[in-house]
Amino acid sequence: MNCYKIYMMKIICVILTILFIYSCHDMSVGYLEYDHAKYSEDKMIVKKELNPEEDAEQIELKYHWVSLPIEGIIGTQPIFMELASVITDTGDVDIFMKEVSVRGNGTIDVPYDHHLPIGTYKVTLKVYNEDHAGMLYDIFTVIVE
Repeated sequence: MNCYKIYMMKIICVILTILFIYSCHDMSVGYLEYDHAKYSEDKMIVKKELNPEEDAEQIELKYHWVSLPIEGIIGTQPIFMELASVITDTGDVDIFMKEVSVRGNGTIDVPYDHHLPIGTYKVTLKVYNEDHAGMLYDIFTVIVE
């Protein structure tokens, strides 16, 4: 009877060890929620040519065009964002992808001395952290006029 108890204890230890090893395998770190991500203003108008009278301050200080930060994203820090893709009606995607950037808080940044052709650009962002990622399709529009 004593041997039976020892044998059962060994089986239980083996089962618990297997369960412990299995439960620790491939656990993702943190979380990322972006289902409610949006910009409070989801469009930005960028001028191709500045007016010396109306845009004097921007010309003098060389201000970039920047959007408001994105809202509605929560998760384990750090959270990163990048331009995933752009679609346009008459613009140039390659120039847009080279010149336009997105900051860590989702702010879209168009440089003062951009070379973007006139057109409407729909931006898709990739949002990610250590173990999670998602796409925010056509979440922002840049209009160059």
